[in-house]
Amino acid sequence: MLPVVRSIDDFEKLGQPRHSEETRLGMQYIELLNSQRRPGWRVTHTDLQGPTDTASLVWDYTDMLASGYSDPQLVHELLDRVTRFIVQFECEQLKRVPDLNLNHNPSVWLPPGMGISASEDLLAVVSPQWYREFGLPYNNRLAEIFNGIVIHTCGKFTQNLPVLAEHKLLRGLNFNLGEVDIEPLLDALAGKTVLLPRLGLGGGGSGEALLRRYVDHLRKNRLDQVHHFYIIDGDGKRPLEDVLKLLKELGIAE
Repeated sequence: MLPVVRSIDDFEKLGQPRHSEETRLGMQYIELLNSQRRPGWRVTHTDLQGPTDTASLVWDYTDMLASGYSDPQLVHELLDRVTRFIVQFECEQLKRVPDLNLNHNPSVWLPPGMGISASEDLLAVVSPQWYREFGLPYNNRLAEIFNGIVIHTCGKFTQNLPVLAEHKLLRGLNFNLGEVDIEPLLDALAGKTVLLPRLGLGGGGSGEALLRRYVDHLRKNRLDQVHHFYIIDGDGKRPLEDVLKLLKELGIAE
């Protein structure tokens, strides 16, 4: 699938967001799940890419980033359209499933009325100046409407830690522990929001070393250890019993 806007000259071709067969099927899917769920279970909303991620699929990735400097008003126009459609689509899902879990990645329960999750992978590849102007305002709009935001991002996003800390009602941050700078991340955000590191403990002990480093920095610097939700597995290579033994040793499982 090619982007609608390949260059700034194509922007006038861009219409208003509208429902497609994919969005209609998504609605039908959550309704079906809701009709079949067992007592105590929750249905999770469709995989939501945040405003900047969605915009980068509509407008050629590189050209959109460059246009933030040459034609910022058009980038803002696209992000505004995208954000309004995201809000509309999420509200339509909530009409169908009022207790919908609005946290898709990671699929951890988010209490109703406590925010919405969004994947924002551009955090790893853009400057703080770019993200502060084009990412932060639209994430904050989602946070204001849904009473908070949980952000997922891949990659190494150290340069944008200050911008992350500026988000309103940042309920949580999900990341891969093997891709980040552990100490700067903890110094910037530990105790200020829920951190949800994901880590695989297979692969020759490198994962275990990272986890030990993470917990050790928390303890040495007396950072808040309560606001952490560890998403850890054995990568199919390490027995569950061995993983649980390590987590108990580190004091992050009972």
